[in-house]
Amino acid sequence: MDLDFFEKIGLKEKEARVYIALLKYSPSLANQVAKKSGILRSSIYDYLDVLLEKGFATYTIKSGKKFFQATSPEKIIENFEEQKGRKMAQGKSKAWHKAENNIQQRSISSGTA
Repeated sequence: MDLDFFEKIGLKEKEARVYIALLKYSPSLANQVAKKSGILRSSIYDYLDVLLEKGFATYTIKSGKKFFQATSPEKIIENFEEQKGRKMAQGKSKAWHKAENNIQQRSISSGTA
């Protein structure tokens, strides 16, 4: 799988490897994810925590054990598009306010206010 895509949506290389393993083998215990992703077992919980925080994974507890599963790629892309849209809207809003301020400053400077 192309890791560049995952970088564009906010995952680092090892986070992407863990996510891909979850996509293929969900639900899985942490040690299974470590084996399938090639990430050291001692580090896997750090990467799983990041994925949980970013919304790329969830977990359920069965018989006292945590089973991790990947959030569907469709949901990830939908969330990414929403965030991208919000950032663009914020950028447009900031640009608009900046333009308004520039116009006001020019009006004041030229005495036409």
